[in-house]
Amino acid sequence: MDQRGSPPSDNGDYNQTENSVKIIANSDNKQRDKTSDYISFNDIPSEPEIDEIDRLMEQQVKTDLVAPIAAQFLKVQDQSNSPTRHYQGKEITIDYDGHHLTIKNNQDNSIKMKARFVGVNPASKKSQWLSELPENSPGLRDADVQKWTSEAVKNYIKQKQFEQETKQKSRIAKSIT
Repeated sequence: MDQRGSPPSDNGDYNQTENSVKIIANSDNKQRDKTSDYISFNDIPSEPEIDEIDRLMEQQVKTDLVAPIAAQFLKVQDQSNSPTRHYQGKEITIDYDGHHLTIKNNQDNSIKMKARFVGVNPASKKSQWLSELPENSPGLRDADVQKWTSEAVKNYIKQKQFEQETKQKSRIAKSIT
């Protein structure tokens, strides 16, 4: 053993360096020991990077809650058959450009949410959205999430969907007679 506390390997190299930490992965209760499991201390994020990662993760959680509801809201507000949709309210603007669903604050034009549809979760049958919030955007606040997930918004969407279905059935009935 040398002063680093690690025995040399068969080729004479030491298993640890001053700038790395060995990670032992445990897969299927079998430990494996590979040199590829080393992570350099240089690769460990600094505190500001960790704060940014935490912020992005928090925005992803908020996007998971808000995006499906905002998409439904946009569908009932903009009933066009266009692949792009738009809604402009007093406080916010919602756009879907065929790729991204964006919620903007009308006061300062800042982006509260930008998300890309990635599919439907087969287990939960819910749509999944990936947050792609631009740098320096404030993102969704807790109050935004509370507003979007409120029963009032959900009931409004259900009411609009019911009205649209009723109109469509009425049109179909009139066209048959």
